Amino acid sequence: MLSSDETYASLNGAWRLMLGKADGLRQFDLSADGFWN
Repeated sequence: MLSSDETYASLNGAWRLMLGKADGLRQFDLSADGFWN
């Protein structure tokens, strides 16, 4: 289960991408462990 910090980072990243800001990708955990979460 995702922690509140991970949830916040993911939602913040999605919001930034929706606004057209490519730096939103930095908010996602792109590791193998992040994929399985």
